[in-house]
Parts: sequence; structure tokens; C-alpha cells
Amino acid sequence: MENHRTLLSQLAERLGLTAHEAFEAEFKKKAAELCIRTGDRAYLTELADARRWRRWRNGEVTTIQGLSAAIIVAMFGRTVPELLGPPPSEVPPAQKHLIDESELLMTAHDASDRAGSFASHRVSPIALEQLQDDLTRLARTYGTNPPVTVYLEARRLHSQISTLLDQTSVPAQSQDLHFAAGVVAALLSQVCFDLGSRLAATELARASRMHADVIGHGPLQAFADGTLALLAYWDGAPERAVRVLQRSQDIHLGGAGAVRRASIAARAYAHLGDAVSSRRQLALAAEADRDQRDDLHDGLGGEFAFPEQRRLLSAGSALLSLGDAQGAADSSGQALAVVRAMPAGQRPMKVMGEAAADQALARLLLGDLDAAAESLAVVFEVPAEVRVDGLVQRIRPVREALSRPPFRGTGSARALAERLEYIALESVPALIGEQPALG
Repeated sequence: MENHRTLLSQLAERLGLTAHEAFEAEFKKKAAELCIRTGDRAYLTELADARRWRRWRNGEVTTIQGLSAAIIVAMFGRTVPELLGPPPSEVPPAQKHLIDESELLMTAHDASDRAGSFASHRVSPIALEQLQDDLTRLARTYGTNPPVTVYLEARRLHSQISTLLDQTSVPAQSQDLHFAAGVVAALLSQVCFDLGSRLAATELARASRMHADVIGHGPLQAFADGTLALLAYWDGAPERAVRVLQRSQDIHLGGAGAVRRASIAARAYAHLGDAVSSRRQLALAAEADRDQRDDLHDGLGGEFAFPEQRRLLSAGSALLSLGDAQGAADSSGQALAVVRAMPAGQRPMKVMGEAAADQALARLLLGDLDAAAESLAVVFEVPAEVRVDGLVQRIRPVREALSRPPFRGTGSARALAERLEYIALESVPALIGEQPALG
């Protein structure tokens, strides 16, 4: 029987789980049980590789983070502090004889060896610099690149970060890598949403939130919660969206982060039919001080920056949900004007197409088919590789409006509806296997 340093090691031996393979199988089994019991699929993403298991068992850590802690507690029926502490039956009795120098030297040698081992577990600063450069470039070019291209690069970075996390025991490096992992998971969540997979987008947003929780990074926590709220109201659950947003309501954010949070909240309240709260959030978004900064939304920027054209686009969508067609037409038109003022190569075609689709719907609700046709001409310009799911979803109510009085049966309305159906079938979700439903 081995001399156990922790209660976890002792209990694992009794249960035949000392070998990593046996432990990992039981860990996954218990994670699946907790997933079924709680409905939280994030349990299925928890990993317990050989290195983590060795460190837990040998008492090389003082705590276990996140859902892994819940799984370990469920497996062994003890609290984390108990499991990582010494086994009660193996606490040595007080010794009355003197300790000779050879034992002191043995202890010193062991401490030195372990310190040397940890010192060697570090990542090259050059590797971290390159990772930061790649991450910054990806975040800042997201809006002008096809989603499939962004996905492939983000997946590569995610794999690289996971490897580096296993290679370092330096706290500062671990902190930087958890931030990078949370950022990449957030970008992957956004791109999966664009590609039409809300289930994958939700899991990745939760993964981003968990990395943010590990390092206590408020802006990243708030960004993940904003994405989860956005996904919730797109799935027809605005009550859940509001609850998620309230979880991070007290986190201090820079200007861009505050604009994004208020804009998403405005749409959630609009979907709930709460016009007063929605308009209050729209006002907060419009009045937020963009001179305030945080290191994610304003520092890293890019996809996290939420510039003025995205605020205006989001406001137009909220106003449509509230039934304010004129306000929606004006806000969407302002978003289009901001985008058109940009150099051609820097225009976010995704935002332009979505704003034009919202403007077209608002103009149809106002009874102006000719003006709606002008808006849809912009939609038709959006290349297939950037016709994301958000655009496809906005096309549906436009096509439905074209099929209702006073436009039903008119040749121009029918022609526009047919073109909308065609571009939806040539969209990004269709290209990856999902057939968009337009009703």
C-alpha cells in the first residue's frame, strides 16, 4: 500500500481508481450523470488528463476549480478541502526521537527537485507573444473575413492554447492563457452562431465564461453572458436572456462593453414586450461614455468592440420588435450610413446586410414597397460566404411581409420574395449543411 499524501489518493486506491485510465472513465461517467441531473451540458466538456490527476492525487494543488470540483465531490462524497488534505488515518504521530541530518537533507533534495520541475514547466515568452498577436489579428479582422475562415483559425488557436496550458505552471502565464482561451472560445461562439449552430455557440459561450471565472475577468464574463443572452432570445426565451444579463449587471465595463450589454438587454426586453425597459436600455447604450475603457472590449477590440454601426443595427432590431417601424427604419438607415462611410475593404458586409434587411422590413411595415426594394438591393450585394444566420433569420419576416396584403400578388413583391429565397439557399448555413427555412 502506498503512502498517501491526500485523502483523495487513499480513497482512489480503495476504489481501484489510482490508474489514470480507471479514474478518467469514472470521472466521465459521473460528469454524464451530473449533466443529466442538472441539464448543464458543460459537464461533458470537463477534462481530467493524467497531469491534472497526478497533481490532485499528490496534493500539488490547494483547490479544484469549476465543474471539475463538483464532479470530484460527487465521485468521492467528500468536500474538496477534505480530499486535498492528508488522510486522517495517516497523519504521523508526534516523534520523540531527534531527526538526523540525513533526513533533513532528504527533505531539502526533494523540495529542490520539485521546485526545479515546476520551474521547467513554463512557456516561452516568444510563444506567448505570437499567440497574442494571432489573437489580436483574428479579433480585429473578424468582421471582414468569411465565418468559415475565422472558424478554422480560431480552432487552431484554441488547440494551441490548450497545449500551452498543460505546459506551464507559472501563475502569470496560466492567467494569460486562460484569458486567451476565453477569448478564443468567445470568438468560436460568435462564429458558430453566424454558421447557424446555436447549440455549439451556447456551449462555447459557457466555456468562455468558465475561463473568465477561473481568472476573475469581469469584462470577459460580461461578454460571455451577453452572448448567452443573445442566443437565448433568438431561441425564443427572452426571460432567460434577461436573467443571464442580470448576472453580470454589476460588472464595471468600458464604453464599448457597456454599449453592448445595454443593446442586448434592449432587444431582450423588446422580445418580452417590455417597451419601457427596452427604451431605457436603448438610451443607456446611446449615452454610454466610450472614453471609458476595459482591456477586452476597448483594448483587444475588433469583434469585442461593438462600434456605432452595431449599436444602431441592434437598436433597429429592438425597435422592430417593439412595433416602431419608423424608428427601426431610421436606426437601420443610420447603421448603413456609418458602414458606407468606411473604406470599401473595411466595410463589415455582415452588418450592412443585416441592417438593410431590417430597414426593408420596417419600410414594408410603413407600406413603402419601392423603398424596401432599395434596401433589399443592398442585401442582394452581400456575398454568399458572409450571408450569416443572422441575415437569414432577418430575411424570413421580410419575405412573409411581401406575401401579405397590400403587396400579395404584385409582380415586384413576388420577384423580391423569390430572390430572397434564393440568397437564403446560398447562405453560409446552407453551405455547411443547414437548409434555412423561410416559411
